[in-house]
Amino acid sequence: FNAADDCGSCAAGYENYPNCYQTCSNAMNCSGHADSVTGNSNTGCNCTCANKWTGSQCQTCPLPFAGINCGSCAPGYEEYPFCYRKCTNAANCSNNAVTVSGNDGPEGCTCNCKDQWNASNCGNCPSIYNEAQGCRSCASGLGGYPNCRRICTSAADCHGRATGVSGLEGNCQCTCPPQYSNAEKCGACAAAYEDYPNCYRTCTTAQDCNGHAQSVTGNVNTTCQCTCDAHYDPAQNCGACVEGYGGYPNCRRLCTVAQDCSPGAKNATGFAGNCQCICENQWTGSDCNTCNHPYNASKNCSACVDGYEDYPNCYRTC
Repeated sequence: FNAADDCGSCAAGYENYPNCYQTCSNAMNCSGHADSVTGNSNTGCNCTCANKWTGSQCQTCPLPFAGINCGSCAPGYEEYPFCYRKCTNAANCSNNAVTVSGNDGPEGCTCNCKDQWNASNCGNCPSIYNEAQGCRSCASGLGGYPNCRRICTSAADCHGRATGVSGLEGNCQCTCPPQYSNAEKCGACAAAYEDYPNCYRTCTTAQDCNGHAQSVTGNVNTTCQCTCDAHYDPAQNCGACVEGYGGYPNCRRLCTVAQDCSPGAKNATGFAGNCQCICENQWTGSDCNTCNHPYNASKNCSACVDGYEDYPNCYRTC
């Protein structure tokens, strides 16, 4: 009670005479953190907390708030009085961001993804990349990072016939067996081969006609048909002289009695232009056209003329 008022009123800090209940105060009942206080010890105290203090006595400054007066954001939060949580790589960008900005307020987070990660939270590695290696290399079977394309294979790009393959899809380089065309990715016969996909070597005069043919048809599977130069035998793929010619590979005409000697010859040797006539009986001369005395030409130079005897000596008869 108020002694100065002859105990006729409540002392300072009390109210509701004559009961004089203690009046609630910020310092005593609201932890010093209230903007205003109402009530007394009888009715109870009602604290209107300042800033972001909370609790019946304004005794708690909860996250995300901080500061002596609970008037700022705690570390990791921003934009007081909302105090949105700042975005982080771990919490918002799947640990796959180069930089992170924003908060969990209305504007949200902005993740600047590293390597080939994408999606708003950098949580997606497209299928063409290797997620197990941090989305910074191509997936199995692909190459050319970061523009990953399928690695060329013989089966997919070279008709299954290549002995070597390089490059990426759209620019494959096939190393084909000799009978297949590199330019056609083993999908056609190379020059001098035919009958795809078998691709047999086509016949050539040099390889299959011993270099003595005017032309040739066929391939090594169907057999070669040589049109031989004159005097060469097609039955032997131009590898021998026809009858009447010899001296392969020059194939010159063989000398004959009929063509190169007189009837007095029994045989001929050598090649045309250099024949050797072998004379029969007593014929003489380079072509056996001379029957010398005392031999009888009318009898094929095989008898003595009249007045001579004892052929082939042909002594004069006494």
